Amino acid sequence: MKHRTKKLLGILLALITVAGLSATALAVSFPDVPSGAWYDQDVQKAVNTGLINGYPDGTFGPNQNMKYSEAVKLAACMHQKYTTGSVTLKNGDPWYQTYVDYAKAHSIISKNYPWESNATRAGYVEIFAHALPDSALAVKNSVGNDAIPDVKSSHPQAAEIYKLYRAGVLTGYDDGSFQPNNNIRRCEVAAILTRMMDSSARKSISLGPVLQITTQPKDVTVNVGGEAYFSVYVAGGRTPYTYQWHKITPGGEDIIPQGSRYGGLNSSSMIARNTTVSEDQGAWYYCVITDADGNKVTSMKAYVYVNYHTLRFKSSLENVTVREGEDAVFTVQITGGKEPYKFAWYNRDPGNSKDYLCTDSEWYSNTDTASLTVNRPMLSQDGGTYYCVVTDVTGNSITSSKATLTVNPEPLTITDQPEEIYTANRGELVVLRVGVTGGRGPYSYQWMREGYAVVETDLITGTQTHELVMRQVSPAETGNRFYCIIKDYDGRQVTSNWVKLIVK
Repeated sequence: MKHRTKKLLGILLALITVAGLSATALAVSFPDVPSGAWYDQDVQKAVNTGLINGYPDGTFGPNQNMKYSEAVKLAACMHQKYTTGSVTLKNGDPWYQTYVDYAKAHSIISKNYPWESNATRAGYVEIFAHALPDSALAVKNSVGNDAIPDVKSSHPQAAEIYKLYRAGVLTGYDDGSFQPNNNIRRCEVAAILTRMMDSSARKSISLGPVLQITTQPKDVTVNVGGEAYFSVYVAGGRTPYTYQWHKITPGGEDIIPQGSRYGGLNSSSMIARNTTVSEDQGAWYYCVITDADGNKVTSMKAYVYVNYHTLRFKSSLENVTVREGEDAVFTVQITGGKEPYKFAWYNRDPGNSKDYLCTDSEWYSNTDTASLTVNRPMLSQDGGTYYCVVTDVTGNSITSSKATLTVNPEPLTITDQPEEIYTANRGELVVLRVGVTGGRGPYSYQWMREGYAVVETDLITGTQTHELVMRQVSPAETGNRFYCIIKDYDGRQVTSNWVKLIVK
């Protein structure tokens, strides 16, 4: 790319005739260009390569202003030569219209300018910043947002002005200002053209505060299983910043990988969760921060000390309530000590006088972990107690509090309701039935007639069973409503629908 731009710089004016600028003979010196002036070398370089010439009277006119029409022609011709290798554009009517149309078609400009008016520095830069692709104007300098005192981020041409500052094309005045509303002069045009087309002529500058760390990460002490926090803060440079956290262990140095154990790896605050002695004890953490211009700073290293001397439970073992046939899980949370831990779970069922060690079997699973699973407990296990003994690698042991298992039966539910209306003939046999499920057996039944318990007689039996039997019913029973109240062993109660008896 550098070879291409230098070649273009040397032949551009042979193909471009800017209105008001003569392209005849090359001049090596001009009476109005003092030797040692800030623009002296830029003018000489531009003239010697045919980029721009002086006037017929032998002067260069360094302080003469350039018009917008002249600026758009230079921008259009530079773009065509850069992209195609030659310039074929010709004057139109008015003379600059061809270049305006080309510049719009190739997204160099998107609006009209007062073409016959003198260009402002901001207006000229707005056009020229798009005359070459971004790849030809790579970032060279660190220029922070709002670093140019008279060009804030809200300025209409801020993006273009900062782009050429960062590329080393613009440097501004000695007082740090850009003076965007001043007219652009030929001496400034010579400097800008030279730097745009020859990357080696671009200037190195730095505006705004230098990227630096204002708050370093600090050493931390954390209990086993706890969370270690590290923070780093920077100022200066150009936002946005990117953060990359590193970890150093005896095994080497690595960029911390993404995963559930770490958080904030792309931010100024990083967290290491679930710290362990094996992974975190003696580890060092630090951060590399990069600003938008690629400038980097590296933080100091922060040390982690994992406190494992006090083995303890984070909280009491909690009671568990499940329905019959639903797995029950007891879990302990440990901190301190030194990993790895050993877990031993113990159980005492109702009616037993001894505690038994739980082992993986039909009844239990995960018995050597922090979470014991009681597989599909039955109602007979309701009220049983469980606890855990935890031992760390140094032999220190602690015993959890006891937790109770409550096993609730399935809800007591009527599955077979009596008919709403039961019709029978005089003297026939009548059987009313009800069915239930759930609860805890055995069940008790009580058939009711119009709110009163049905009494056993020679002709009425089953008053306290799931079947009420009435032999040789008479018309006297017509209109009576019957229902059944069912209770389970624990006193849970359900009532059946009412059935109306009609005897013909």
